[in-house]
Amino acid sequence: MKIKFFFIIWCLSLLTVLEAQGENVTFRVRSWDAKNNQVVTTTDTKDATVLSGEHENDWIALGNGYYVVNSHTQYKVLNITGNDVHLILSNGAELNCVHVKLKDGYKLHIHDVSDQSSGKLIVENHKEYTKKAGKRKYGNGSYTTTHGVYHTAAGIGTGGSEDGPMGSLYVHSGTVEVYQGGLGAAIGGGLEWGIGVNSEVTIFGGIVETHVFSDNYSGAGIGGGMKANQGGPINIYGGTVGSMIDGDWQSCSHGAGIGGGGWDGNGGTVNIWGGHVIAIGGKDGCGIGGADGGKGGDVHIYGGTVEARGGEKCSAIGGYRGKDKGTITFADNLKVMAGTATRKERGNYELKTNTERVFTNAEREAACQYRTWAKVEACLHTAPADGSDKTEAIYYTIDDKNTHTKHCRYCNATWKESHYDVTCVCGKNSMVQIGIHNPGTTENTYAAGILKIVGAGKQFTMPACSVPEGYEFKGWEKDPTEENENKWCHTPDGLVQPQTSITAEAGMDYAKYYARFAKVYTTSWTWIRTAGGAQATVTIKHKGETVASETSGSSNKMNITSEYLTETMTVDDQEVEIIIGTRYNATCNWTNSDGHTYEFTDSYDVVDDLTLQNGSDNTEAISENILCPVNVELNGRTLYKDGKWNTLCLPFDIYDFTGTPLEGATVMTLDVEGTYGDKKTGYDASTGVLSLYFEETDWIEAGVPYLVKWASGDNIESPVFNNFTIFNDDPDETKLVSEDGKVTFIGNYDPVVLTGGDKGSLYLGADNKLYWPSANKTVNAFRAIFKVDTSIASQVRSFEMNFDGDTVTGIVTIEQEKGNNRANRWYDLQGRQISNSKLSKGLYIHNGQVVVVK
Repeated sequence: MKIKFFFIIWCLSLLTVLEAQGENVTFRVRSWDAKNNQVVTTTDTKDATVLSGEHENDWIALGNGYYVVNSHTQYKVLNITGNDVHLILSNGAELNCVHVKLKDGYKLHIHDVSDQSSGKLIVENHKEYTKKAGKRKYGNGSYTTTHGVYHTAAGIGTGGSEDGPMGSLYVHSGTVEVYQGGLGAAIGGGLEWGIGVNSEVTIFGGIVETHVFSDNYSGAGIGGGMKANQGGPINIYGGTVGSMIDGDWQSCSHGAGIGGGGWDGNGGTVNIWGGHVIAIGGKDGCGIGGADGGKGGDVHIYGGTVEARGGEKCSAIGGYRGKDKGTITFADNLKVMAGTATRKERGNYELKTNTERVFTNAEREAACQYRTWAKVEACLHTAPADGSDKTEAIYYTIDDKNTHTKHCRYCNATWKESHYDVTCVCGKNSMVQIGIHNPGTTENTYAAGILKIVGAGKQFTMPACSVPEGYEFKGWEKDPTEENENKWCHTPDGLVQPQTSITAEAGMDYAKYYARFAKVYTTSWTWIRTAGGAQATVTIKHKGETVASETSGSSNKMNITSEYLTETMTVDDQEVEIIIGTRYNATCNWTNSDGHTYEFTDSYDVVDDLTLQNGSDNTEAISENILCPVNVELNGRTLYKDGKWNTLCLPFDIYDFTGTPLEGATVMTLDVEGTYGDKKTGYDASTGVLSLYFEETDWIEAGVPYLVKWASGDNIESPVFNNFTIFNDDPDETKLVSEDGKVTFIGNYDPVVLTGGDKGSLYLGADNKLYWPSANKTVNAFRAIFKVDTSIASQVRSFEMNFDGDTVTGIVTIEQEKGNNRANRWYDLQGRQISNSKLSKGLYIHNGQVVVVK
């Protein structure tokens, strides 16, 4: 309560107390004559209170009544507190202030006394007025001053988020200049507010100029503050109105010139009846309409000259970028020139060369909404002197034998005139009637002809045609015989195409043109490999229904040829083509019941087969097919689905197991990169334990060894891998070596013989155990073995296997050849042999198993 009381006293201390003086003043009053579409100027005389003096730090409250300024006068804030407040600017007078506070429900009228050196109201809410920045409150609003700027306030309007929308402003005459910084509009709402829904901004005449200098978020020139829609309507009946955002175009969100504020501000209703209007949006603002995410409004242009420039990818008049662009209506006799504008510096821009042109009547709205610059002005109904399109403006349509209508292509103006004479400018020499017959709703029927009346000797452009489903348009047939008149697919030579110019000749009355079509077919192909090559079948459908089927070998309509299927590769720095298979090409020439012949084609690629042997040398076969796509069969190899691991090494990559023999398998690769931190694949000399860590993978790299298993299922005999490219012919290049270099996991494409007693070579047995060979042992092709460095081979006592981070399931001693006399020995977990005569509690290794002594 004390704070509010102090606030009121503080505000009152700023208010200037007017002396009891007044004078009789005659001033100009303007209004709109809707019947005659013009501004009416009258004069009125009232007793007015004189405003004078320099009060740069003071507020002044203006209630209902009349106030006149006769000289240079300055206040910090004009606080409008009535709904019938009139400010009169005498010739040569200037009233300066930082802010005009105009809340919803209050109304301010601005007048001058004559055209001679018209008085000015200058609002500068952007420069330093006090040395100390801070926050002040007055009324129900909150204003922030930053170097003297009321940061959340409009120039003319309200003060910010707590102050509500703007009241009504009426500019009858005089000059109003607003220079705005911060987050409010120059004229309109402060932060988060626009013009009140029951209020309006109306300009009858004079000069209204607004500039928004913010290099950050801002409101509109006239309309909404930041985060605010335009709100109530803006009406411009006359005068000169310049509303622009002058901030740095590379900075953040700016408002529209006229419309919504920055940050999602929507445009509103804007009615322009006359005057000269220039509206320039900021970086993200339209000239007239929405800003920075905001939609366009309802813009009605009935007269005057309007020039609008939107920001980066924003409409000249409309919505922000891809947003709803609102609506624009134009009066007749207004033309639109539009183009692409580029920003040069604050408030200035230039048009890109050859982008501007005058748009036709039907294009006027889209031109303003999809160009960044547009100018709307009175149409002179002549070919434009500027721009890229200088087409003559006037064209004619013939009404009947007595009159024609004159049209301006750039605006909606029309004039009905009588023909001049036999050689009338509209082309009326003698009249030719042309009938255009589009297809009916059912096959082989036609709609009633569309009648065109063309002057003899004049050209007529053939139109496009509506095309029924399942057909393609072939052209227009002129004057068909009665027998062929209603046949859609009757397509003789000489059909006339759309956009073709036809000369209307006397004597061709009445000419009839019928749309002609051909059926559109879809095809589906099936291929079968045969001993001698391939067989193709094509199924032909029309509108989803099968009408024919042709198969090669049983139909003389189908022909198949073959060619080598090749692929380019680089060998010794030279590009060469290698044969990788056969391509079969099918051509079917088929004639339908209408007598039209169609050609259907398809091709079928067959990749070469490559059979690799389980128990034989495959080196040459793989090398000859390096970089070739082939269908690979591992003849004699069995992949067991018994829950046990298979070792596997393939010469090609597999990125997706789906549809391959490995579908459903768990695939592991040896971890040699320390995925599990301190637990790494390698040899621990202190324990004699060889640790093998594996991680799961969902793809296979050519030449790299893997472990593969299935929980259950039928074993795969001689698996076939279809259409894979051979990338590796030497698995020694892709072997996996542990970080300490003590263990290697290496694949083989050929059978490998392990020497009996070689403790440096380990293979995975059918029971998921590692063995060294007791006698010479052959490991067949496309498998993998483990190689242990010779320096430790005889020292390895046991190994542990860990699969993808799961808990180790067992520690198993390495088996030697059968009959080894160590079968009954006991070891501790460090691999040291101990006596079994007296075992304490703990874990021990016996007969290759972990034993718990309790």
